[in-house]
Amino acid sequence: MTNIALVAYVVLRRGLVAVLVATTALCVLDRTYPAAKVPRIIAVLSESESNIEAIYGPLEARINQTLAEKNDGIKFTFYKFLPEDDNSRKLAVTAALDSKPAILVPTDILSFRDVAQSGTRIPVIYEMNVNPERNTPQAQIAKRRLNMAGVVYLANIHELRFQLLRSVAPNVRNIGVIADRHYFDLLEGHADASEAARRQSLGYRAYNINNDAQFARLWADPSIALVDAWYVTPGEIMRQRMAEISEKINSLGKPSIYWRAEDVRNGGLMAVEEVSPDFDESVQRLILMVLAGVEPNDIPTIKPLGANASLNLSTLKKINHVIKSTQLSRFSSFYK
Repeated sequence: MTNIALVAYVVLRRGLVAVLVATTALCVLDRTYPAAKVPRIIAVLSESESNIEAIYGPLEARINQTLAEKNDGIKFTFYKFLPEDDNSRKLAVTAALDSKPAILVPTDILSFRDVAQSGTRIPVIYEMNVNPERNTPQAQIAKRRLNMAGVVYLANIHELRFQLLRSVAPNVRNIGVIADRHYFDLLEGHADASEAARRQSLGYRAYNINNDAQFARLWADPSIALVDAWYVTPGEIMRQRMAEISEKINSLGKPSIYWRAEDVRNGGLMAVEEVSPDFDESVQRLILMVLAGVEPNDIPTIKPLGANASLNLSTLKKINHVIKSTQLSRFSSFYK
């Protein structure tokens, strides 16, 4: 029996005094047994199991701890899709949109593009996979949408890496780029990198590595003899086999440049890595602001603070390459 029906029933049977008693009882019940709040859903689109486990599991716990005093909460729902499978990704995007979450978090450029092109008004928080300030198709999508906020990378990071490479290895003329499909699809990575290489008068030869078979064929490809230096991007295969990649490149006696200082510690020659605000904290802050009612388009983009260069001195000796002492000042970190 509904509250209104109960009051009407009491009016007919007991009179006005009983109505007052019944109404007071209902108010007490409402205060004593408040309706439970349903956790707000954060839909995360990802093809990477490690991305989910390493980032969003702990993030869900920290955000809920922050919201605990408000008798509120969130729950991450993961929509996983298969790498290199457009149909799998589009089905995941459709399912995420249909769930009507409080926030959508696409973690790669292709799912970001699908979400943006859907015309959804659900708030979107994107990761470092797109820079809305760049004049690219993805940037144009982002500019048309008023419900997006995110974390971006340095727009000129590729050029910073190639400048360093040219300064310490001036005889380099052609670079080989090891990347996976997502890097090639990510116009802000591939197109910007090839343009940055052109501005540094470097030839640009790309090797698309998406699986173990392609990885094996790379080292048998006769064209690698034309490569003077290597640029290694952090794709899925590359992350899994980074030690093997650096060992093979070093055995060729060629300079190499990577994205992360971690790769240099593990045997790569050098890297230029962004100095960024803590990624997990940045995403957490964006989610909490949107949940509090702030419009994403009113939130400033979270940008890197700069870049640091690192050098592995043991690898430098191993490939028998000499760097002038005046150039060593370009590096902020050294490893042996």
